[in-house]
Amino acid sequence: MLIVLALIAQTTPLNAEAQKALACASAVAVPFMSNENVPLLTLTAQYTYFTMAAAKADPGSGPFNERVNALSAAAQALPVPGAAEAATLLAECDRLYPAARRTRNAALPADPYERDLACHGAAVVMEGGAMALAQQGKPEYQGRYKGMYDYFGNRLATAFTERKLDGPGIGREVDKGMLISLTLGNTEAIANSCMALLPAS
Repeated sequence: MLIVLALIAQTTPLNAEAQKALACASAVAVPFMSNENVPLLTLTAQYTYFTMAAAKADPGSGPFNERVNALSAAAQALPVPGAAEAATLLAECDRLYPAARRTRNAALPADPYERDLACHGAAVVMEGGAMALAQQGKPEYQGRYKGMYDYFGNRLATAFTERKLDGPGIGREVDKGMLISLTLGNTEAIANSCMALLPAS
């Protein structure tokens, strides 16, 4: 399997586990690019999971969310594997990261605060993807996760105030939510479970 991970532009080479996770992120787009009827939001959720897994494996020295963004850009710079290579690679990715491409709803944390962190983090990713699709001429995605984003965002704002958190403190809590989500599933699976918690309008 010849994925040229050395092309990743950074001063310190990634460790082996992070390289594997980024290779998975690169491969996960191949079924979508091959017109295998993979919804773009599903791809977004799976790609994000793998880049977060890479950041957890090789966290660097800065905030976790910034590391995720940097490694997401690095994964996009990787050569795209062919269909056969991607299929073999994704089988290994499913073994290493069984929650990454799981489609069923995620089991959410029992702790309400941790649940709110995970749900809001998932909403950020999924609403961002939905907004991008709407801007690309697909209005059916407009605001798909906005209610979830607002609901859990408001709950967290209250919780942060009660905890007297400042900007860096809030950033650390956001990072905590991202790390929690890795134990649950991809952001689409988490969002599906979180949507069921929204109050009836």
